[in-house]
Order: sequence, then C-alpha cells, then structure tokens
Amino acid sequence: MKKIIIGFLCTILFLGVLSPLHLQAAVKEKAKCEMTIEQGKHTNENFANASGLCKDLEYGFYAPSAEAFHITGMANYQVTENGQKFIIPVFSDEHTEAELTVYLKKLTPTTTPLKVLYKGKVTKSSTTVLSSNSTKGEKLGTLKKNATVEVVESKNGWYKIKYNKSFGWVSTKDIKKNTASVK
Repeated sequence: MKKIIIGFLCTILFLGVLSPLHLQAAVKEKAKCEMTIEQGKHTNENFANASGLCKDLEYGFYAPSAEAFHITGMANYQVTENGQKFIIPVFSDEHTEAELTVYLKKLTPTTTPLKVLYKGKVTKSSTTVLSSNSTKGEKLGTLKKNATVEVVESKNGWYKIKYNKSFGWVSTKDIKKNTASVK
C-alpha cells in the first residue's frame, strides 16, 4: 500500500514539475509608428523618417523614375496606398515589432493659366460663344457688338477667349484684333 501511495505521489509530483504554470508566454503588443512621405520633398537623398520606436530604423522616399513610394531600413517595401500598414522589427524591452502606418502626400498637378495673347472687339451686332472650335459646339452665350474679348488661343479660324470665369470659342471673322499690346 505504501508503494502505491508513494508511486501515486511521485506521479503527481512529476506531472506538476513538467506542466508549466503558464501555458502561454505573454504576447507583446505591437508598438505604433507613423511616417508621411511627400512626393516633391522626400527623395532617395532626403528621406522621410518614421516616428516612435521606428525612428531611425525606417525611412521613406518617392522615386520619380519609378513613379513609386518606397520604405527602406529594417523592412523594404513599395507603398501602394495611403495609410498602408507594415510590420517592422524594433529594438525595445517592451516590443519586438511595430506596426508602421505610411501616409502619402501626392503632388496635385497644377495647370498653368492661359496667357492672354491680345484683346479684341466684337465687330458683328452679336456673336455666339461656343464650347468648342466648331459650329457643332454647345452654345454658351452671346456677345454684343464692341464687347471686348481676351484671346488666349487661335486655332483653325477660331479664337479661344476668356468667358464667364472659363473659356469659350468665337469665330475669328467676328472679332477685330486691338492694335494696343497686352501687358
């Protein structure tokens, strides 16, 4: 009977030593980092730096030749969308990884305002302003005789003029060019 009790106690002791108190190691939460890459500013000679624990570990830039945004450092990726997230290894007592969110600032194309070539006056009693340089263009309005117009383009017998904060087209036959120069 003693042998059975001793065997039973040894088994319990043996299982108690082998079974850990915690079945899982503590899972560390990922640190959070951010980076903003600006298209006209951050190049491979002027990197954007990440924030937080990712600082000086991860850099970003825009490559004009590839027309693409990239991050480089502890991890190297092409960034394809604004707010894209990446997992980056970091050196910390509290974290082994960080979630890096990359924001992109793309340049908005700027349009060069059309330069006024010269001014002119309407010679007919009225002339129609059209949406294109064709009689098939949509009618935008009319101009009365002696109305002054600013011509920004001349094409195939038509003048493109400034009209109501936009542009329209009139026949060159209906406009007389002013002799005074535009400054």
